[in-house]
Amino acid sequence: MSVLESSSRTMVDVHHILGTALKMSVSDVVSPMSIYNFEIVTVTLIYVKGYFWHHSLNSYAAIEIKMGHQNLWFSHPRKYGPGSRSCRVCSNHHGLIRKYGLNMCRRCFREYASDIGFRKDWEGVEIMIRMDSDDIPEVLVANRQNQLMFLTGLDVVNNRSHAAVFSAFTVNREVDRPPINFVMLNGTRTFCESRVHQQTVSDFSRGFIRVNWFKKYVSELPSVIVLFADLNWDHPSWNEKATECESKISSLRTSLGNHATRICIVLLQQTQVDSSLAIERTAKLCQLCQLPTKQLFVLPIGERMFSSVLRLETAFHELAQAFYQQCLKSIRARSIPNNFSNLIIRQQFKLAFLSELRQDTHTALRHYKLAYQHCTECETVDSQIFELRAVAGLLNYKICQLLFFHSAAFEALAQQRRHNNVFFCLPPGSYPSPATASIEHLLWKGKQCSLFANLFERAVMNGLVAVSTQHPGMYLQAAAYYYRQANEAITTLNVSSQLTGFVYPSPDPLLPAADTFYGQRPWRAAAENGGLSDPETEKNALVALELRCTPNHDRCIVLLSSAMSQFKKYKCLRMQRYMMLLLSDEYFITGQYVKALQFASHLIWECRREGFIQPITMLLLRALVCAFRMADVKEFMMLSMQMLNLRTFPTFAPLVEQIMANIELIRQGFPPRISIPQANMSLDEVEACQHLWKAALAERVFFSISAPRIDAFIRARVAFLNNHMETVHADSLIFLMVALSSYCTKTVFFEKMKITVSDGSNEAGQLPLYEFIEKNVEISSRKETVKMYKMSLPHSCCATARQLMVNGLCLEMGSVHSFVYGTLDWDAQSLSYGTYDNSCMNSILDACVGQTTLKIEPREAYFRLEGTDQSEALLGEIATMPLLFICEENSPIQRIRLDWSLDAKEEMVGTLVFVNEENQFVPNGTKILEYKSSQIPPFKVSVQLDDITVQKRFLISLRSRPPFDINSKILAINNDIVENPLAETNFFIRIDITAVAHVVVSDISWRPGTEMEVDKDDKILLKDEICCLKSDIITVCSPVRFPMKAEKRCNLGEIYIRWRRNNLLEGWVLSQLSIGSILVKNSPLSVEAQPGTSYLIVRTAIPIVFTIRNLYNKMIDLQLTLEPADMFVFAGNKKDYSHTFIFSRRMVELIGRSADQYPVFFLIGMT
Repeated sequence: MSVLESSSRTMVDVHHILGTALKMSVSDVVSPMSIYNFEIVTVTLIYVKGYFWHHSLNSYAAIEIKMGHQNLWFSHPRKYGPGSRSCRVCSNHHGLIRKYGLNMCRRCFREYASDIGFRKDWEGVEIMIRMDSDDIPEVLVANRQNQLMFLTGLDVVNNRSHAAVFSAFTVNREVDRPPINFVMLNGTRTFCESRVHQQTVSDFSRGFIRVNWFKKYVSELPSVIVLFADLNWDHPSWNEKATECESKISSLRTSLGNHATRICIVLLQQTQVDSSLAIERTAKLCQLCQLPTKQLFVLPIGERMFSSVLRLETAFHELAQAFYQQCLKSIRARSIPNNFSNLIIRQQFKLAFLSELRQDTHTALRHYKLAYQHCTECETVDSQIFELRAVAGLLNYKICQLLFFHSAAFEALAQQRRHNNVFFCLPPGSYPSPATASIEHLLWKGKQCSLFANLFERAVMNGLVAVSTQHPGMYLQAAAYYYRQANEAITTLNVSSQLTGFVYPSPDPLLPAADTFYGQRPWRAAAENGGLSDPETEKNALVALELRCTPNHDRCIVLLSSAMSQFKKYKCLRMQRYMMLLLSDEYFITGQYVKALQFASHLIWECRREGFIQPITMLLLRALVCAFRMADVKEFMMLSMQMLNLRTFPTFAPLVEQIMANIELIRQGFPPRISIPQANMSLDEVEACQHLWKAALAERVFFSISAPRIDAFIRARVAFLNNHMETVHADSLIFLMVALSSYCTKTVFFEKMKITVSDGSNEAGQLPLYEFIEKNVEISSRKETVKMYKMSLPHSCCATARQLMVNGLCLEMGSVHSFVYGTLDWDAQSLSYGTYDNSCMNSILDACVGQTTLKIEPREAYFRLEGTDQSEALLGEIATMPLLFICEENSPIQRIRLDWSLDAKEEMVGTLVFVNEENQFVPNGTKILEYKSSQIPPFKVSVQLDDITVQKRFLISLRSRPPFDINSKILAINNDIVENPLAETNFFIRIDITAVAHVVVSDISWRPGTEMEVDKDDKILLKDEICCLKSDIITVCSPVRFPMKAEKRCNLGEIYIRWRRNNLLEGWVLSQLSIGSILVKNSPLSVEAQPGTSYLIVRTAIPIVFTIRNLYNKMIDLQLTLEPADMFVFAGNKKDYSHTFIFSRRMVELIGRSADQYPVFFLIGMT
């Protein structure tokens, strides 16, 4: 015994441990897969030395209450770096434990404490749990079963390299590494006993699957035992070390007995030696230890150790495969009688589980399916149906788990449907009693659905795509459905039970036996052949079951909450609301009325928003009872006002008088009376609720209810009556109509009605324009209550444009000084809509009378504008327009102001400028006599009458156009119009300028495009002043050439014209007008004709020179043909052959006598 174990221990206070256990949740005790399947009944305490044990129906499980390692203190280092204290394992400096000479950090101590002899003090409590049926064992929950391997020979505390090796095997294991569970083998561990299986006929009828069988292969019987030894090939004491290894191997074989566990040796070596010595000593060590060479490994300690560890894991995994294959062979070799289904199922389960350990999941799935098929073919004996269902549920769980693991989701869903069709429809039986058997059957069905839902959700988290018609929420809903049915059956059983006064039997018949089968009744474990126990034991077991049988609503709440989240995730909104309805029921049953009321109120709002009225009746009744039990004044009044709406809920007509009486009681400060016969409240519960109401009403209560949101029994509408006009001005008389009506059969009385009218602004803290208050308002159902209010708009509120609207309407119950004061409110939006009912009579509450909003405009000045006869202006000129304003005001005028500005609503705002008297551009002004513009903006005249400012806006529009129309053409030398001129050829450009008004033009200039060649003198087209009338045309010409290398559109440039109107001596305007553009094409040749002399004489020889240029990038062979005209006499050849080189010229000279046009010149070229 170590020093820590031999130290004195103090008995733990029992009350402290019990209090700690009671604070634990059920999820702290059970596995994640069975979190919903337990129900705490009693708590007892059993102290075992160093442990507190938790006892359940069929299994023991220790509940860890971590108390920490007692009397172990640690110190932080005084300094870091060389010389400071560090952990002997990981060499860090944080929280070093120095007691007992450990010199280890806290992390390493927690990891290796159990291996070096330290143990924690475990405390636990025994919690008596009523299990629905046997849970899925924890060792079967994992998708991949880990192969158990034991490691020995490592001193992780005193040897740093050994600790590094152990960490390499166990720490941070990734998914891609082999599924192996490495456990350090200490001297206290014992292996399970090996025995020869000799079953007798009497044992054949007992059970299906032993609980402890699969635990043996997970935690007790290793597949491989690895012995580590520090032994180099050149070790001086190699023989002694080899003998030591041989003795350890012999002791391990003795401990294992007949088990086929593989044993291997791993030599930890620091240095490398020659291969001949290694081969010699490898053979000698294998012969000495009686091991094959493939079970001897060498692990070099160094930088590449981790890669060697990965290769070692692969080798260990192959040895483990051989071990499990040997186990499979031994199980298949056993003879099984065909007339015992339980033995066949047991054998198939063993084969499947060992195949899982061998990582052959497809073979395991096949064996699980065979075992399940045998379960479906078993004869259903009433006394064994509970165990058969438990085994079938376990096999179905493993089948669905492996199908999801193999990405066969459709097959998993089909298997679950088959499971439902086969076992869910079986009769529950009558053992141990019909009532308990029915409850157990319902609980088992609920567990099957919840287990499959967990598998489904795990598959979705791993990448499976679920849809709205098939997702985990559907199975969670089914599980909650079965559990709710079970709770109802349990409640019925408890009410009709005749066990009142019975004492729980002793000894407890539900205590599990040491060696039980999965799903077996605990009191039948000791019976011969698994049959029934003696009548007294059977009776005590039935009594214990019924005494422990209590409903578990918390489990239903958890399942319904999870199902609601799933339905919300997959956009199944109506099913989500249905789950909320069931949750409201469960919370109501468990007495959590606040949550029940929250869900019910939300559902009422959702159903009303969708027009689904049918469930609202039931929800209102449930919510009203919750509000009554909670003594919530606001909720009770709000629900009562909804129930008084008999047009929507005519079924509440018998309750109208009671509801109205309760409203009056609350308004007077007295507790209400429960008005629902279906409340099912006892006198004690009613009295307790009355005390809550008295406490709530002892203080002043204020509540505010939004009438449109809850669809209250009172409807209201407000409208302005203004002779069908949407705009009003100052001094206008406006009538405000307020119409109220009730759907209740009783007359309702309110202390005050308040209506506020505002201008629609959102400024904080602004007071309303008008506020109307009406006291003592009575609303009857037989006639509509109509109130009329008169409003006169003063000039002060009409200075700017506003919108008049009703801000809200409020009906007050009580006063601010009474104990209970409440309001029923309507906002502006709800008051603007009419309410339509199914009656034939017209109602002024319908949205056809009056207007909900009015636009207030300031009064216009009585002015008239004349003198806008001028219809157009030319672009660029300063236009002057005389305006004549005629005042038609009856009151004396003090001051007149004229404002002008640009109209921001116009699209071409930037095209207009103003010119003041100083000839400066201004954006706006207040006094001006003349304006010259192409666009005239709106004018505004303001007149001040006896401290009242009124204004009127005039919109003056003028049409503007350019002063000239431009038309340009390209002409050849012979004056023909050319549509697409050729490059490197001389042309003329002719520009026709048409005047649109009587103007005087002083000069015209031309700025050609950048891709045109023009002489400098040709850019000035006109220098003399010309007077033009309307529609006169000015034609100007200029030679032009296009020196372009590619075919493209060429910009012809712009024309600048300086002009003024002919009736003005000043005001010259320079207009810039675009000529346009033209498409210029390329030609391989260019031909130019030029006479030899500057003057020509008829009947005289005329030399004509034709210049031919090659514009192509290759040489061209030419054939020149001259076709003479009728009036042309020539001398020379008619046809000539020549060639032109790249970018070269050729000149052809002809002599002619005529005054006619040049002869036609034909060119035929070949490249």
